[in-house]
Amino acid sequence: MKNNNIAIYHAAPRIGDKLIHLDFYYSIFKKYKKKILLICNNKDQIISKCDFFSEIIDLEIKKGLPQILSFIKFNKIIKSRKISKIYIFEKNSKPALFSFLSGIDCIYSYGIKNIQKLFIHNNSIDKNFFPLIEYDQAENFLKKTSIKKYKFFFKRNKLFKNHIFICNKASDNLRKWPNQNLKEIIVKILNSNSGSKIFLNIDHQDYLDLSNQIKSNLFYTSNLSLTDLFDVISKCSFSLSVDTGPSHISLRLGIKTYVLFSRTLPNKYSDNLIPIIDKNIKDFDKSIITNRKSDNINVDYVWDYIKHEFKK
Repeated sequence: MKNNNIAIYHAAPRIGDKLIHLDFYYSIFKKYKKKILLICNNKDQIISKCDFFSEIIDLEIKKGLPQILSFIKFNKIIKSRKISKIYIFEKNSKPALFSFLSGIDCIYSYGIKNIQKLFIHNNSIDKNFFPLIEYDQAENFLKKTSIKKYKFFFKRNKLFKNHIFICNKASDNLRKWPNQNLKEIIVKILNSNSGSKIFLNIDHQDYLDLSNQIKSNLFYTSNLSLTDLFDVISKCSFSLSVDTGPSHISLRLGIKTYVLFSRTLPNKYSDNLIPIIDKNIKDFDKSIITNRKSDNINVDYVWDYIKHEFKK
């Protein structure tokens, strides 16, 4: 049987990385009108909900001597699934080299220019292209491969007007908002609408030292599976979050999502994203990323963004 199947390789170990790129995975599926094999690092329950993948395979391409074993596994996947075309959402040239050695006919990759001259079928992304915005980078990549972009959103449940999702949990502690600020914004929300139910995703519920009256309106989600967290967020009227995986779940559900960007730049892939950025910053200059602090985004500043949600 002729090899005519299509694969995507994107390591993307964090759920947010994959969710940011869903439009592009989906666009490749739409172009070829056939389901796509996704090879990634750390397969998760949310991405598995997408019905345009024929299969999702968990594979980590390792460094040093273990990469030989990684190549053997990669080659076996390619041969057994009869892959003839692959799109690689990585600047690392190793997946492209593996693809070449596995006999794939068409390889599209961010790659590196001098490597691409040998065996890759498209031009590399311009070196001066802003590298910190993942979504923009991937969009530029697909334009170079002449693929029309389509938007993808998960279907959501019926929204409950008084349900709010708040997330202050992130892999990078510098992205988190100070606990005192979080406590104050919760109090403001409940003072404005005492009937609000706040689904709170934080490291530990005791960090906030809240009164029992306030706690009765809070529902902690930190211990939920990704699937259960997805279901909770899908019922909320809006979300307030730091830049982390659950904020991308909210956006992919088409829910209005206010995101506090303290150390990262917004991937503006949804009109439902309302970025909240340090008001002292006039533009998204990558040179100032390391100088930004989450405590520069104060409670009153955030409240000005979300207070209209309680006047509907």
